[in-house]
Amino acid sequence: SGKVSSAGPASSPLLAVVRAAAAAAFGISGVARVALVALTGTQAGRAMVDDHLTLSACGINDRDIICVEELTDDRGVDCLASVRLYDEKRNTAKLSFNHPDRPQFTEEFGPVSVSKDSTVADLKAMLAGILELDLAKLHLCRHQTSPQLKDESATLRQVGLGELCSVFVGHGRPLGPNEIVVRFSLYKKDSKDSKDSEGPKAKLDISIPASTSSSVRSLRQALEEPLVLWATDVGAKIGGVPPFPLEGLTWKRLRIRDGAAGKGFVILRDESKIKGPAFGDGRQVAVQVLDADEELKADDIILGIRPWQVCDGILHAATDVIISRSKTLGDLLDVLNKRFKGMLETDEDVLEVVTLPSVGPPLSIKRCLTLKWSESRLTNPEAESLAKPVSEYKELRDGVVLVVRSGAAATRGALEETAGEGKGTGKGPGKGPTVGLEQGGNLASQIAAKAAALAAGPTAKAVAKASARAERGLVIRVERPEGPKTSELVPAPREDTAAR
Repeated sequence: SGKVSSAGPASSPLLAVVRAAAAAAFGISGVARVALVALTGTQAGRAMVDDHLTLSACGINDRDIICVEELTDDRGVDCLASVRLYDEKRNTAKLSFNHPDRPQFTEEFGPVSVSKDSTVADLKAMLAGILELDLAKLHLCRHQTSPQLKDESATLRQVGLGELCSVFVGHGRPLGPNEIVVRFSLYKKDSKDSKDSEGPKAKLDISIPASTSSSVRSLRQALEEPLVLWATDVGAKIGGVPPFPLEGLTWKRLRIRDGAAGKGFVILRDESKIKGPAFGDGRQVAVQVLDADEELKADDIILGIRPWQVCDGILHAATDVIISRSKTLGDLLDVLNKRFKGMLETDEDVLEVVTLPSVGPPLSIKRCLTLKWSESRLTNPEAESLAKPVSEYKELRDGVVLVVRSGAAATRGALEETAGEGKGTGKGPGKGPTVGLEQGGNLASQIAAKAAALAAGPTAKAVAKASARAERGLVIRVERPEGPKTSELVPAPREDTAAR
């Protein structure tokens, strides 16, 4: 071994000088029989053959290591033992892999050893031969949920596989540079305890390649066939009943929602392009199966409707209503009256509608009481207002939430609240009217009374709190005809009680 010292790049020696010094130091006869291989630096694992270059030009810096090997035959530098040793120890990746039909069993096949300088195409060809599968119908990923490795001409070191211990093999052709994979989950709305709940209820094993120049409409069209096949297969496994009706199902009944975390499953419009920050490779979206056809146009607005059953004390989850901006306010109210006609108590009952402010705490029954119902322009409008288009109402914008309730139920709830107010029974001068229900009242009026007390001021709050404490007492009397009366029972001595 030896060292080459230099003051900097200007004084870096030529490879010819280093080769001659190595031959003299190790007693090798003939400079032509000396091979120099870099073991560190940017050219690590490669033989340096151009004697007209300096060490600095070859990427060799201070404290880098050079291996000197004597050529014993005429094979040249292509078969150097030091290069093979470096590739085996430092430039070889050992990767476990899976069968595309059994992605969870990565230990089914032993790891393969491949050079980090090999391309992705070389690795895929090697794995396709082991799996005995068609090379053109396979793609590789770093992990099962990571994007595809689209550039198969890149080396394993460039795509990051050189430092990993496994690679995922999946079905499907490799994507082009302008294509992405969209993953789907099933979005369903069900009912439980008379309260609506929304969210993804089942996972779909469906991934569709899509061009970044295509739209959400084309994504809906491409999803129709694989979704029907998935539902048929799932239905066969659970007794022949698919998770949703398949009769008359077309792409127009598929609503696409953003399934990314924090997006709230907002509806994606048909004209939206599959590119930009809204979409990326491996993006998770949710598909909702509708009962009727739907096409979202550019002038449509999406409204979230929160039905509030005042007397029952139930605030339902939001349901979506889509209406064109060119429609009138009367058309919107007709849609709401048909959709929520079950909330109306009589033929003369009207649906009260108010817009939820975009700022403030989460919507609850308590907050519903504080909404400006009497000032809403959407409740009992004049005939002239009914004829105006929706676009002229600034409170009706895309994504806004409307709270609806029965006018008759709201009036009855207010009367019950007034009837529940009375003179307190306490002797102190600070006692005021009690807020809440007497024994035997219903829960809805009690909630309304307490919420009104909270909004009334500190005095009413204290009274409501005192009333709530007074109603917490519970007396249970147990009659025992076969045994002695309660008055005949003699309390046990305190010592025996402590002993027990």
